[in-house]
Amino acid sequence: MSKTPPIFYVFHGDDDLRMDDEIARFRKLMGDGPNAEMNIAEFDGTATDIGEILGAATSYPFLAEKRLVIVRNLLTWITRSSSSWRHRSICR
Repeated sequence: MSKTPPIFYVFHGDDDLRMDDEIARFRKLMGDGPNAEMNIAEFDGTATDIGEILGAATSYPFLAEKRLVIVRNLLTWITRSSSSWRHRSICR
């Protein structure tokens, strides 16, 4: 039995209202039951440890078919981390 690969969506830009609407649509697709909320995790990518995000993303859904992991500002974190990594590499 093969496992379906995860689907990733990246919302980027200045239209916060549209991004919030899309995230609300994804939340609605998860359903209304208590199990739906247990399978939704939301993080601030600038303040959350990447291990915690990966842990949520790789966890099996609880009594459901899927999980939804929302990471806001992840691209900001990636570019900041990448920049500091390059800076450390150059300074050594």
